[in-house]
Order: sequence, then C-alpha cells, then structure tokens
Amino acid sequence: MTDSVLIRRPIARWTGGARIAACPRCQESVEDSLGSPQIPTMRLANQGPRRVDGNTVCVRGYCCRSCEYVLAIGPGDANVEVGSSRDRGGEPWVSIGAVFADGSKRPVVVPAGEVVP
Repeated sequence: MTDSVLIRRPIARWTGGARIAACPRCQESVEDSLGSPQIPTMRLANQGPRRVDGNTVCVRGYCCRSCEYVLAIGPGDANVEVGSSRDRGGEPWVSIGAVFADGSKRPVVVPAGEVVP
C-alpha cells in the first residue's frame, strides 16, 4: 500500500429496487468488498504522530476494484458501534479525520486498537 491511495465516499445506487453501495467514479457495485481496507497514515488529517501505530491504518469501507479507490464510510453510516477517540471505553471503532481525494478533511472510522491513547 502506498501513500498514493485515494479515499472517497461510496454512493448509493438503485439496482432492481435495492439500494447498493457503488463507486462514485465508475458507478460499479462495491457491495461485496465491505471490510477494513488499509490506507496510509499519511492520509490522516490533523492527527498527531502518536495517534496510530505503523504506516497504515484500517478504515471501515469498501474497495473499488475498477478504480482502486478506498471508499471510506462516514461514522454515521458505518453500521458498527463508533465511540469517541478520546474515550475508547471498550468501543471497537473510533472516528478520526482523513484527507479525501478532493482535498476535503472528513471523518473515517478505524478500529480503536489502532489508535494510540
């Protein structure tokens, strides 16, 4: 995984009356790739150097196999229990900032164990 990995948000696409996650660039379904793709820690926004361990961090989201984007899900749509990064309190996921392909800085959801207290 390199620092050139780009992050976008997935979009919703209607197929056969069902709402599915899709890539905003190529419109392909990404439903089968839901998981924890890795992004470089260089993509984290406003995070101190001790906030994560290592060179990469997992995010809750999808991978577009056609465009090779990581499609990170926002904290409100992550379908996992998200706690505060200040109070890990046993929460398995926390929200931290990331830099997206368009230059915007928005939250992504990462496993709490990857965030250094």
